[in-house]
Amino acid sequence: MTRDIFLKNFINKASILSEDNLDEFMLLYSENCIFTDPFHSVKGKGKVKKIYQSMLTNLYDAKFTEIKSVFSDNELILRWRLSFKTKSHRKDVQIPGVSYLILNHHSLIENHEDFWDSSLLLVQFFPLNFSINWAKSIIKKNI
Repeated sequence: MTRDIFLKNFINKASILSEDNLDEFMLLYSENCIFTDPFHSVKGKGKVKKIYQSMLTNLYDAKFTEIKSVFSDNELILRWRLSFKTKSHRKDVQIPGVSYLILNHHSLIENHEDFWDSSLLLVQFFPLNFSINWAKSIIKKNI
């Protein structure tokens, strides 16, 4: 698979990701892939799949949108927005993020690193708004 085909497949599959098509999406990952984000650091396709399953189970109507990309050799940088509703509040939430992917010689994901503000997710499930907003205001004052 060429990198252009990989990119098209990845964006198409990520933008419609659901529990029903997760197995098809996981075909883009190598067996020994590494996945890292603010909450996880795992090795192996099965463990990566469990992370996606957890996301799709615990977030209502989760979708990756506004996906933009930059590709160089075997490295891919994606900017995206994860939109979802929490099951308890039905509140619309949007979290922007960036993924850094390294593909192997079979054009499969060997390394996937996600970068996003985890406080935007935490405040949806825990009463941390005051603490996080206070900390952010202190940091802003010192700049």
